[in-house]
Amino acid sequence: MTYCPKISVITPSLNKAKYLGQAIESVLRQDYPHFEHIVADGGSTDGTIEILKKYPHLKWQSAPDKGQSDAMNKGFIMSDGEIITYLNADDYFEPGAFNTVIRYFQEGEKFVMGCVKVINDDGTTWINDPSVRFSDMIQWWRPAIFCFNPTGYFYLREVQETAGPFDVENHYTMDYDFLLKSSLTYRLKKIDAVLGAYRHIRDTKSRDYPLSEDWKNPFIFSKKYWKFLPLREIPYVSAMYYYIIYVKENRRLRTLGKSIDGAKNSLLRKSQEALMLLKLRRAGGVIIFGASKTGEEYLNKCKRMGVKIEYFIDNNPLLHGKQFMGVPVFAPSQVLEGGSHRGVPVLLASRGRRAEMRRGLEEMGYNGEII
Repeated sequence: MTYCPKISVITPSLNKAKYLGQAIESVLRQDYPHFEHIVADGGSTDGTIEILKKYPHLKWQSAPDKGQSDAMNKGFIMSDGEIITYLNADDYFEPGAFNTVIRYFQEGEKFVMGCVKVINDDGTTWINDPSVRFSDMIQWWRPAIFCFNPTGYFYLREVQETAGPFDVENHYTMDYDFLLKSSLTYRLKKIDAVLGAYRHIRDTKSRDYPLSEDWKNPFIFSKKYWKFLPLREIPYVSAMYYYIIYVKENRRLRTLGKSIDGAKNSLLRKSQEALMLLKLRRAGGVIIFGASKTGEEYLNKCKRMGVKIEYFIDNNPLLHGKQFMGVPVFAPSQVLEGGSHRGVPVLLASRGRRAEMRRGLEEMGYNGEII
C-alpha cells in the first residue's frame, strides 16, 4: 500500500459561522484517508460552537486569544501530522487538493505550493498563480506575486518548527512573513494546480486593511529581508518600496501615480491587443474558447479581420452541439480530435478566466498555439 502521511489541517476561527461548515466539508470531501482537522477558535459568539459540535472528527478549542497568529500557533501545538496546512474558516479546499500534493511529498519535497482561486464580492473569480522565488515574493506590491492564502500550500512539520511560531503582533501578514522566512531555508516546489479558494470580500481583514489608514504597517517588516537579496537587486526593491509608500501617503503624488499607472496599463493592454491581432492575422482561422459575450466580441472582431472561426468550445455541457451566434459549440476535447481543425490555434475569450482556460487545455494535452 502507498504510504499516506498524516495531514494536519489547522483552522483559526472567530465568528465565521456563515462559512465554517463549508470549510469543514471541503476537508471531509478530500477522499484522503489520513488527516486531522483542528479548529482553534477565539471565543466565537455567532453559532460557531454549535457547528463544531456537529462534527465529531474535529479537534477543537474555543477560548479568547491574541489574534489569528496566536490561534494558528495554538492549532499547531495541538497537531501531530507530518504535513501541515492552514484553512481559514471562511475559505475552502478545492476537490482533490490533498491527493494532488501528496505525491510530491512522497517524492521527497518538503514544501509544495499551487494556485488559489480568489472569490470577489460579486462572485467573480480569478486565479492567484504566485511565484516561489524569494526575490519575487518580497516585492509585495507586484500583482499576485506571492500566495495570498495558506490553502495554496502544504509543507512538512519541520518547516514550521524551523521557521518558529507566527508573530502574535502581526495580525495581517503572518503567512506572508512565513513564506519569506521558509523560502530562505527550503525549496518551494511550485505545481500547476488550484488547491484552495479564498474569499476576498467585505468584512475580511485581507480585504479591509489595504483601505485603512494603517495599510502600510503589515509590510514594514519585509525590509528586514532585504539583506538576503542579491546585491544587484537591493536598489530596485528598496526604490520601489519607498516609491509605493511615499506615493500612497502623498495625495498629489497618489493622483499622479494613478494617472501613470492608468497610462501604463492602457499601453500594456493596447500592446497585448496588437500582439493578439497579429497572431490572429497570421493564423487565418481560430477556435474560440468561451461562448460568452466576450466570445461574441472576438467573433465580430475576427470577422472584420477576415479571420475564419472554425467553432466555439466551452466547458458548459448545455451548450455542446448547439449554435452560438450562428457558430457550433463543442466540448474542449474537440480540439484534440482529428480532422482538418487539429492544430488550429485557440483564442481564449474570457479575460477573467484566461489562466484557468489555458491550464485546462494544457492538462488535456493540447499543445497547439493559445492566443
